[in-house]
This record gives sequence, structure tokens and C-alpha cells, in this order.
Amino acid sequence: MQSAIGRARSQIDPLDPARAQALHATLGLSGPTPVTGDPLPPFWHYIYFWEAQPPQDLGRDGHPKTGGFIP
Repeated sequence: MQSAIGRARSQIDPLDPARAQALHATLGLSGPTPVTGDPLPPFWHYIYFWEAQPPQDLGRDGHPKTGGFIP
């Protein structure tokens, strides 16, 4: 754990409204779908900033297997 302290990782992901619109539909929400510039509802940021990983590279929790960074 001490070796992970102070380490940071940055990631860039365009905030494509299609992901928010897809989540809106998946959750069966009523009302207008999100468009560019709309604030995201709480916790919707999790649909962005993810890395595609093959299953063998994932840990039990769905995150990339442990290494030098603690999510």
C-alpha cells in the first residue's frame, strides 16, 4: 500500500452525449435525454473514463488487476 501513495493517473475521455443517452434509456427514465452541455446526474460520471480490458486482465471487482495504482 505504501508504494501506491502519491501515485496518480490521468485519463482523457470525450464526454460523448451518446453514453448518457444510452444510460438514460437503459434506466427507463422519463423526460428529455441528456444533450451536450447538460450536467450529469450524480454517479453518471462512471459511464466515462473507463478502459476496455480483456476479461483475463480484470480482478474480481471488475477493475484492472491490482498493480501500482489503487482505483
